[in-house]
Amino acid sequence: MNNKQKILETAIRLFVEQGFENTPTAQITRESGVASGTLFYHYKTKEALMNAAYMHIKNDMLEDMNSYYVEEDDFELKLKKFWIGYTKWSLKNMDYNLFFTLFLNSKYISKESQLASAAMLKKYRVAYEEEMKKGTLKEYSYEMFGNILFTLHQVFIMEFSKRKKINEKELEDSFDVLWDAVTK
Repeated sequence: MNNKQKILETAIRLFVEQGFENTPTAQITRESGVASGTLFYHYKTKEALMNAAYMHIKNDMLEDMNSYYVEEDDFELKLKKFWIGYTKWSLKNMDYNLFFTLFLNSKYISKESQLASAAMLKKYRVAYEEEMKKGTLKEYSYEMFGNILFTLHQVFIMEFSKRKKINEKELEDSFDVLWDAVTK
């Protein structure tokens, strides 16, 4: 792992454990084993580091999610694959999931990062809008749909994370809760 990655991973862990405001850059550099100049060479400000962490996690998550995406699948199957993949990814990457949960709507996430994040999800938004036209979904805005998905996801992650193992039936049942929440 190079210095830039060490800084990023240490910052993610500390931001989750202590919060953004309570994590001094001196602690990040000390715990990542790099000089403070190295941190500021790679990330001009602590806010830039926060945004880099946010985009890193979003990229990691979507790289995994996109491996399940098949354009020809119907919306229910696309959403099911996304849900199950997102759940498995979150359980495998709990620090990343916690970071995302804590800082998704943070004032420190720049407008540029928010727009870049939205652009990364464009194919999912298009699939949602196409399904809305068919009349199978409840009349939620895309943002509300995303909030429902994210909130239900966190409920199941809290429950599933208590266990050593979850089975496919439990994952499918959790998806059914989401599907029932968003369809007519």
